[in-house]
Amino acid sequence: MSGRILDADTRKPIEGASVSLIQANDSSRTPYATITNEYGRYLLTGLKTETYRIYISFLGYQQQLWTTPISVTANLVQQPDIYLKRKYLELSQVEIIESRPPVSLKKDTTEFSASYYKTKEVSPVGDLLRKLPGLEIAADGSITYNGSPVKQILVDGRPYFGNDLKMASRNILAGMIEKVQLIDRKPSAEEMGTTGNPTPEKAINLTLKKDRYDGLNGLVSAGYGTDGRYASRATINRFNAQQQISLVAGANNVNSFDEDMGIAAGNDNTKVWNAGLNYNQELSPRISLSSSYRINGENTTVVTSSLRQNFLKDSSFDNRQTSTATSTATVHNGEIGLKLQLDSSSSLVLLNRLSFTLKSNLLENDFSTSNKSGLINTGHTDNQSNGNTLFYLTNWTYTKKFSQPGRILIAGFNYSHGSTPQKTFNRSETLFNLPAGEQLSDSLNQMADQHGINSIFQLTLNYAQPVFKDRFVDMAYIYTRFGNRTDRSVYGASFPKGPYDVRIDSLSADFRSLTVAQYGGLSFRTQKQKFDYSVGVGMIRNTLNSRIISTGSALQKNLLNVFPTASLNMDISRNWKLHFDYNRNIQPPGASQLQPVPDNSNPLLLQSGNPDLKPATQDYFNLGIRSFNPMSLLSLNFNASTGLLHNQIVTELQTDSMGRQISRPVNVNGAYFISLYAGAGIPLKKLKTSVNTSTSLSLNRDLSINNGLLSTADKMVLRQSLSFNYSHRELFELMAYLSLTYNTASYALQHNNYKYYDYAFSFNGNINLLLGFTLGANLNYTLLAGRAEGYNTDMLIINAMIAKSLLSGQRGQLKLQVFDLLDRNLSRQRNVGENFIEDSQTSPLRRFGMLSFTYYLKKR
Repeated sequence: MSGRILDADTRKPIEGASVSLIQANDSSRTPYATITNEYGRYLLTGLKTETYRIYISFLGYQQQLWTTPISVTANLVQQPDIYLKRKYLELSQVEIIESRPPVSLKKDTTEFSASYYKTKEVSPVGDLLRKLPGLEIAADGSITYNGSPVKQILVDGRPYFGNDLKMASRNILAGMIEKVQLIDRKPSAEEMGTTGNPTPEKAINLTLKKDRYDGLNGLVSAGYGTDGRYASRATINRFNAQQQISLVAGANNVNSFDEDMGIAAGNDNTKVWNAGLNYNQELSPRISLSSSYRINGENTTVVTSSLRQNFLKDSSFDNRQTSTATSTATVHNGEIGLKLQLDSSSSLVLLNRLSFTLKSNLLENDFSTSNKSGLINTGHTDNQSNGNTLFYLTNWTYTKKFSQPGRILIAGFNYSHGSTPQKTFNRSETLFNLPAGEQLSDSLNQMADQHGINSIFQLTLNYAQPVFKDRFVDMAYIYTRFGNRTDRSVYGASFPKGPYDVRIDSLSADFRSLTVAQYGGLSFRTQKQKFDYSVGVGMIRNTLNSRIISTGSALQKNLLNVFPTASLNMDISRNWKLHFDYNRNIQPPGASQLQPVPDNSNPLLLQSGNPDLKPATQDYFNLGIRSFNPMSLLSLNFNASTGLLHNQIVTELQTDSMGRQISRPVNVNGAYFISLYAGAGIPLKKLKTSVNTSTSLSLNRDLSINNGLLSTADKMVLRQSLSFNYSHRELFELMAYLSLTYNTASYALQHNNYKYYDYAFSFNGNINLLLGFTLGANLNYTLLAGRAEGYNTDMLIINAMIAKSLLSGQRGQLKLQVFDLLDRNLSRQRNVGENFIEDSQTSPLRRFGMLSFTYYLKKR
């Protein structure tokens, strides 16, 4: 079947419009789909002899369904031209309201129909996102799609509390969503860095139902439980086509357990509170405003015990620690942006961010070090710090589209400034056991007064020039200036318990550094209907100047780096799409890594910078293939990536016989990583759901230097996951998740091989009973094997709840919850480093009950 899609007003062809055939007797099935070419023409092949309706959609136009059935009986069915209108519909057409394909693919967007993935209207949108094939939400709120991290959630194309994913996933109700769009996009100017050839990143756009505009949506909830546990939150949203307003607030000491009834992985003594306002407004047809403000507070006490195994060439030693860390922090974040449509061909986007953090920390730590001969040292540290952080960023982006199609200029300006004053008090007592049997004691009582200032100034220019009908020349230039100033003064006391009045020059320094990076890129791009590719070359010149004021020593370095660039996008077939890209990322050393000033706040680890460091580079290759079959609803995703690291900045350690270490960063070559991912969404059509499965494999080679010897650590992580969710009308809903992870770590210094396993299974379910009652349960089973003695875990957590709907329209809910019925919650982690393996555990939240009431705000 062939035809054309045209603009009804201009009669010009529409490129990129989505054209689908919907079975006349089953509007949920879309067996064939394609997009129009630059002439507005579409071609659908391999059609079966059936009766269909044509469904057309394109951004900015009415989504339309040609209601007259079309019978396919001939070899070629030539359709008349179809005209899309922006503001009104042909009499023989209707606007799509419910007949929408569950999933559709566009050039850089995968679109899911929210109505197909049944979710309670009053559930947070995160519950809806968890049901989408390939999308996972971790316990910390981070989101990945087919193994790649999601950077931002938009609402109708506008930011929602900046880049905070949790704010959107937990404070927007699922019942408001019409579509979920997964978008591949290039990062913004302030995230691009210095290489000018960014890898596309993932973003989510939530498209709202128009009938939910102008009403208040959200909830107000409060609960109190045993052992003084409490949780309260409020979310009020009001959206329409011109304005978005959201108010959020909350406070709890249960690690947000009330929101998702999952494993409370946090600590048993954490109090948090927050409040925020998000305001977006179309000020005029040419000016739009986006803004947000958030304030967060946290008071946490964490008790941690850990065992670290350290590996040397012919020996090893163990560090054991038991610590209590108390921290308080108050964080302010504000953002305001303006988008100005200067004329029909040019725009200016302005973004400003400001954040301020006030924090204090207290750490008390008991430690010991031992080897096969016995105890090497014991001691106690008492560290206290107070400080604040001020950060400001402004970004301007100007875009000009010329009359010649494909000719475009993008100019950007980016400036950021950060200031971090901090005072730290370090006190420690350490007792060393010498090889001859003697004992040596060492004490420390110091105060460090440090003020760091960092600034980045950046200019970017990108220009595309058509040279033939479908070929372009792309040019880029980026100028970046990194500035750092660190003033550090360390004082000791002239007598015990006296004031800190003696400056220690060997630990103090005023450091300055300035790095100028210039990037130039030239590439040739070809853009066809079925594929596009780009090949080019990039060049980076780095100039580093650093000096220590007190000693007068200075250092200057000039580095030149030339590398190729390449990318390819291809429609292999109607359902299969391929993407490949290669680029080189360059990471200059941080200010603290360059400062050759010792830091002895840890009595067993003396750290110092290295002014001779070179920038680290990474050659990055990525290949992705994705498929969606609109007839079977089967989705497949494959991704492979690898990075080759040059001049990687790693840690060089010198360890003595008393367990003390001296550390500094150095450059080495030979590190790499390989990542493989395969995911599938397997439909269960009769149940109107799917089984989602993914397999991932990562291989990493990390390097370090121990007592002058280069050490390699090869790590492998193989993970298999399986998830399933099902909703039966309004009666019950269930979700199951299973993951198996196999880990290995091999250390070349001692030819040691370690294997350990992680198993996780979770089940969530609820059933709606008569008279507005709901029963729910959450089961989480975790098995950690292969750890050090005392750190293996076999844990079953059962949570349960009973709720009663109240008030007209079920706007109220009274809920009784019990967390960890068996009182078995544990919090254990393993950290695998370049020359160590560390197991640790913290004091988790244990069993408690809570009674809460929630009032839902819903538009009538």
